[in-house]
Amino acid sequence: MARFFAASRGVVEAMRAASPAERAAIEQAISPDDPGPEADDASLDEFAHRLGENAAVRAAAERAGLTPREYAVLTLTLIRAGTAQALAEANPTTDADSLTHALGVDPADAAYMRTHAAELQAQQAALEAAMAE
Repeated sequence: MARFFAASRGVVEAMRAASPAERAAIEQAISPDDPGPEADDASLDEFAHRLGENAAVRAAAERAGLTPREYAVLTLTLIRAGTAQALAEANPTTDADSLTHALGVDPADAAYMRTHAAELQAQQAALEAAMAE
């Protein structure tokens, strides 16, 4: 996850230095169309392609040691697992494993989110603070 957050910090830095048009292009590139469980390989391929086509995003990912596809996979994994975690916390009477499965989240990813929740939240907060600067 360290490489994911390093790439994300690079994207934030690029956005801060970008013109409004360049910033809009970066925002378009990093926004997955459909992170839901029905997203298929074609959706992932399209998202990875968009990330790779944007020079600033591609450079940030590569500086962190990731390919655009790896950055796309990590992005979608965090979105999906984070969603499952949030829903499980909001619905404590619901079986978390069933919810995870229904959302198409790998149980190992959901377990990682639970185990590293504080660290991931701190990293996310740091990214949000950097974006607000």
